[in-house]
Amino acid sequence: MDKIREIIKDHELYFVNVGQTVKDAVSIMAEKNIGAICVLDGDHLVGMFTERDLMRRVVNTERLNAANTKIEDVMTKDLIIAESDETVKSALAKMKKYKIRHMPVVENKKLIGIVSMRDLLLHDLSVKEEEIKLLDAYITYSPMRME
Repeated sequence: MDKIREIIKDHELYFVNVGQTVKDAVSIMAEKNIGAICVLDGDHLVGMFTERDLMRRVVNTERLNAANTKIEDVMTKDLIIAESDETVKSALAKMKKYKIRHMPVVENKKLIGIVSMRDLLLHDLSVKEEEIKLLDAYITYSPMRME
């Protein structure tokens, strides 16, 4: 089975640090076209800030000023985390269970990346497309008859 480590191996890791503002996080998210960003305190993962956090905690409910609001005041702190050797199937099940679209990925308790539902579904789709090609080749295979 494919592991999460394989899915994120070519992904860059973007993060903000405790003390930075919501505006800092949103600027990176917009520039890199990502929907979530991890929050670090030194090298320790302490939270994650997502588009949902922005809408629910900054824009809609509190109507906070993004330039003045510290990221740690509005980030998600109770994280659901994937281990790097976790299978794609397991990670998908976890994301479905907790209704989340992004998960930080750790290896030996160190943040190594973030995986999205989209990453996992696209991977799953490519695996299934390969299986279909193999099955189609098997079904349509016609060995030459020896006479």
